[in-house]
Amino acid sequence: DLNRVPAAERPWGIPGCNYALGPFVHVNPAGSRFSDGAYGVFYCADRMATAIAETRYHQQRYFQRVEGLKYDRIVMRGLRVHFSATLCDITPASRYPQWHDPDHYQAPQQLGQQLYQLHETGLHYESVRAPGSHCYALLTPQPIEAITPSAHYEYIWDGEKIAHTLTIRRLS
Repeated sequence: DLNRVPAAERPWGIPGCNYALGPFVHVNPAGSRFSDGAYGVFYCADRMATAIAETRYHQQRYFQRVEGLKYDRIVMRGLRVHFSATLCDITPASRYPQWHDPDHYQAPQQLGQQLYQLHETGLHYESVRAPGSHCYALLTPQPIEAITPSAHYEYIWDGEKIAHTLTIRRLS
């Protein structure tokens, strides 16, 4: 639903505009760390290994809820994201543990909702899947300047966990 993004915030003309708009127009109704599912958030990380750790965790949780799934594989696209914004900084995690809980999102969802209602751009936080690394949660696509595909990865589900992550193609 493109109407979820105000016209003035749509980054038309940038490389990868579809990637920038994706999380805002295809909202996860189950929510995420900083959204209860009422609005979208664009998540990215300081480096690919951090992004893989984060997405691998969430994809594994999804697979664990699929009854009878013995084996599967999914191809994920790594993206290089360029954005410029002043973000709410909630680092380090040790100072703000309520917003960095690895499993419970009620407090960070409340924070995200407050910032969203105030039309803040987003947050800078510490990864809970790759401690010491950093993540970004953009509450609008407006600050995104470019998104380009950089690689493809394959996550292999063995019936209990994502047992392997393979780099299947690096893009120039």
